[in-house]
Amino acid sequence: MTTINSASALFEVGRLSRPAKLRAWATPLSWPRRLHLAALAADAGALAFTMTLATLVWTRGRDGLHLAHSSLTPTMVAVFTGLVWLLALGLVDSRRLTVMGAGPREYRLVMVASVRALGAVAITGWVLDLDVSRLFLLNSFLVGGGLLLTERWLLRGRLARSRARGENMVPTVVVGGQDDVAPMLKQLESNPAAGYRPIGVCLPSGGGSGLTVAGLPRIPVEVLAGMLRPMPRAAVVVAGGVSDPEVARITGALEGSPVEVMLVPRLLDVPGQRMSFMQAAGLNLVRVTLPQFEGFRYVVKRSFDVLFAGAALLALLPVFGVIALLIKLEDGGPVIYRQTRVGLRGETFTIHKFRSMHLDADKRLAELRAFSVGAGPLFKMEHDPRITRTGAFLRKHSLDELPQFWTVLRSGMSVVGPRPHLASELDAFPQHALRRLLIKPGITGLWQVGGRSDLSLDDAIRLDLRYVENWTLGEDVSIILKTVRHVLLPQGAY
Repeated sequence: MTTINSASALFEVGRLSRPAKLRAWATPLSWPRRLHLAALAADAGALAFTMTLATLVWTRGRDGLHLAHSSLTPTMVAVFTGLVWLLALGLVDSRRLTVMGAGPREYRLVMVASVRALGAVAITGWVLDLDVSRLFLLNSFLVGGGLLLTERWLLRGRLARSRARGENMVPTVVVGGQDDVAPMLKQLESNPAAGYRPIGVCLPSGGGSGLTVAGLPRIPVEVLAGMLRPMPRAAVVVAGGVSDPEVARITGALEGSPVEVMLVPRLLDVPGQRMSFMQAAGLNLVRVTLPQFEGFRYVVKRSFDVLFAGAALLALLPVFGVIALLIKLEDGGPVIYRQTRVGLRGETFTIHKFRSMHLDADKRLAELRAFSVGAGPLFKMEHDPRITRTGAFLRKHSLDELPQFWTVLRSGMSVVGPRPHLASELDAFPQHALRRLLIKPGITGLWQVGGRSDLSLDDAIRLDLRYVENWTLGEDVSIILKTVRHVLLPQGAY
């Protein structure tokens, strides 16, 4: 019990009576309820507007009223539809704290609820012979679905900004062995958008020494449940290095409490869609689908690349003209910079970028190598003297990358993919990192939205391999949207 007696503020809360504990933690943790009510109010407002607009189109449209054989009016049908829709959003748990604010699942659940709600209304109308207007249902889905996704996106942005300031976080205790706890703490602290703030660690095996681990107090497993139970919201992350009986003991002690318990799988970079749970001969097993690097999914990816890159080139033609003029006016040199990079299966291709450096940049590279702050073999300088004034602006906002859409059309790159590297850089990569060559490199990717030049080499490799083995078209769209935000609010770009 010496650990408890020596730990400071956190453990003082652990000694308070139950009412005092509730008062101590209720104020900073009242945000989950506020977030839920805000989402409910936003959903109700979006659906009220949708039903009003759809009813006006229905009653004034060419198909007219189709409720002549019923005492119901279009307004009644609209109110019923809105209530069913609002209920469906709750039934699929789209407003649950663990769903809101992180990952694409929230958006997917919103659309699932929308389809189910309008399907239920259509079936009800068919059963009761109400002949509900198809135009009403179509307008409701298009307008309502768009408004719901928009308001959820706005709420998510507000939540992310508050979490970046350290607010609206779930107090979290990380449980595991010494070697497992440290990397999990690093991941939680580097991803505040997930919403989990480490407040302590628990080492059931007794590993490590001292009263703190990574600056956080150590919590004996005997008092873990008693400390967390009074909190309105808390989480326990079992990172590994804990025996099955110990896990059962911890989860059993927390039964009936609002504490969220999460077990970290050993396959950290395998997403849920590639894992399924099964039982075989009394064993609980996790089946992992092996990644595939060819087939129909890649035909879809290439089709998306061609359509997106073609549309981007057409839309950005005026921007291309302005940038080209600025580059020419600065030093009269060529507008486009070409360089050979390594792409799919180790084949080389020519990358196209707006020139952002002086004409003698390649010759001066050797003398500046000692000042590189890039990860491993990657050369990066925060204030590279070779960069022109126009080039500095282009790089800060990633505008120098725009001609790569032409490289995509020429099949050398993808819109989203691993980072394209020089052959000399790849020579210094570990052998397992070359799996990144199993798909085409991308204009943007997880590396672009995950820190860019601020990433360590190990983190950059991990993100690339994670994308290569787990990509989906939905994730590509998500990365593109995040890239737009990073272009407008640049960080780690130089």
